[in-house]
Amino acid sequence: MKKLEVFFDYTCPYCYRGHQALKELLIRYPDIQPEWMPCESHPRPEVASLYSDLASAVLYYLKDVGGDEKRYNDAVFAAHFEEKGRIDDPALLTKIGVACGGKTEEIEAAIAPGKYLDMVAHCNRLTWETLGFEAVPSYRCEGKTAGSAGGRLLSGEALAAIF
Repeated sequence: MKKLEVFFDYTCPYCYRGHQALKELLIRYPDIQPEWMPCESHPRPEVASLYSDLASAVLYYLKDVGGDEKRYNDAVFAAHFEEKGRIDDPALLTKIGVACGGKTEEIEAAIAPGKYLDMVAHCNRLTWETLGFEAVPSYRCEGKTAGSAGGRLLSGEALAAIF
């Protein structure tokens, strides 16, 4: 099994499209295991109409407790892009997180300042400073990277080339 790190933001329309395309691509590559690396395309203090840090913190929590990450990603993207929900609403995130294997009290703690929001900040630094990606979604697999850039979504063929 090869690990594919997927750097993405729940509020990014390119990430939403990329998420759908990646699900289809992974059917052809069953030896690729995605590792979801949520970050923010506009981390604070940059101005954004909606921040995804709380939604990302819940994903990091679900990773720790063995929750259903795939289901959570699908639900958060759907809540934002299809249902026009506020994915910075703790009540909505708690509802989604519980449906994916989390516990209410633990999810509420996960979106409070501390461990999981620190993990989001760390991934922001990894994405933008350490790896120097220009945009998300971007990917890393066994030391090779590929990223979206210039307002263009990375093609499936370009992504598969790093497997």
